[in-house]
Amino acid sequence: MSQDGDSEDRVAAAAWFTARWQPGRWLAIAPGEDIPVFLAAHERTFAHMSQLAFTPEIERRIAAGTLPDGFMIDFAQQLQPPDRKPLVRFNDEVRGIVKLSRDAPAHEEGHLTGQHLEHIEAFDLVDDELDCGHFTAYFTGRAWAMTFDFRSGRAKALHYIERASQFAATARFSIEKGFGSVATDNLFSACELLSKVQLMLHQSPAARAKTHGPIGSAINAWGRLGNVAPDFLQLFNRLSNDRAPARYDVSGDFEPSTLSDVEIVERIAEDLRLRVSPRV
Repeated sequence: MSQDGDSEDRVAAAAWFTARWQPGRWLAIAPGEDIPVFLAAHERTFAHMSQLAFTPEIERRIAAGTLPDGFMIDFAQQLQPPDRKPLVRFNDEVRGIVKLSRDAPAHEEGHLTGQHLEHIEAFDLVDDELDCGHFTAYFTGRAWAMTFDFRSGRAKALHYIERASQFAATARFSIEKGFGSVATDNLFSACELLSKVQLMLHQSPAARAKTHGPIGSAINAWGRLGNVAPDFLQLFNRLSNDRAPARYDVSGDFEPSTLSDVEIVERIAEDLRLRVSPRV
């Protein structure tokens, strides 16, 4: 696109926002209104979230008379609990943990003002809401900044990862002691829990399954799309077949688990832990 085209789009974008900008620092966008393509990507994101979440909630509160005079938005957040309707929050209602840059002004713990917002380097939810997805926006004094994580179940995922790590540690101990059946059974449990985590984070219905079959089918389908480490998926499938003979077959007709197998599981557990742990 030419520089002239870029300039025209910037002028059009400024005019579009000006026509909808409200004194309380929010956008009045009708539910069925098309968001123009000439907006920059971050502008379209903010416009769409305003249209879907923030504008309807503000208009609802205005109609109910629950907004104070001179209401001005500094923070806006949509929280998506796993099993409930989204919750929209503004300003002091917003909960989260932030990491400020070193040059940020001094502040009271638990309370930020406008002068701190442009110094936010990272944002995440508080621990007791970590199972929720979120979209959070804040006004820096010059522009709206946005952060989001639409994955749900991160707190539960961390619990499953820790439990899987314990099963893997038991498998390692069992291999070192020569307890092959126990090692295979525990390593399968670790793999299944880590598979459940990967499915949960992408909202697969199979993550809620209470039996082995749906989890195995779903993680293999997810793997065929290139979303699962091949060595982990191969190990999971082998252990799925070996688990029953390892537990019940007195002949011991199964492939013994090795420390290399444990290391695969430990690597996946650590990778998942890093991906879902709080960012702050």
